[in-house]
Amino acid sequence: MKSLKEQIEVMQAADSGKAIQYKPHGGVVWIDCNRPVFDWFSQDYRVKPATPDYIDWSAVKPEFRYMARDEDGKIFVFTLKPTRDEDQWKNCDKNGNMGVAIQVDRVLSSCIPGDSDWTESLVSREGEEA
Repeated sequence: MKSLKEQIEVMQAADSGKAIQYKPHGGVVWIDCNRPVFDWFSQDYRVKPATPDYIDWSAVKPEFRYMARDEDGKIFVFTLKPTRDEDQWKNCDKNGNMGVAIQVDRVLSSCIPGDSDWTESLVSREGEEA
């Protein structure tokens, strides 16, 4: 069972519009909950985890090793690990080396935006550090 502080955090998240899930105590499957009642004695509640952005890397040339979504929703692939700016990802690494960036969300059907915050949208090819 969650502490009172954890319960309050979940209820405040629900009040601010975040998606909530529940499971009966002892259960293993989390279920989406549109209108939580918050019966903490028989069920546990949590903020629904964000779904990460996804791309089928087999459809992308190997020199492109990173993908990220800007605040406006546009998704790009990058040859170098991008850096985050105020509202977008920049096609240069932390040392200032310039790379190549291409917008892919309009041309690749395997590019699926998640529901995480854009600042957490950086995805890397398997074997690359995100």
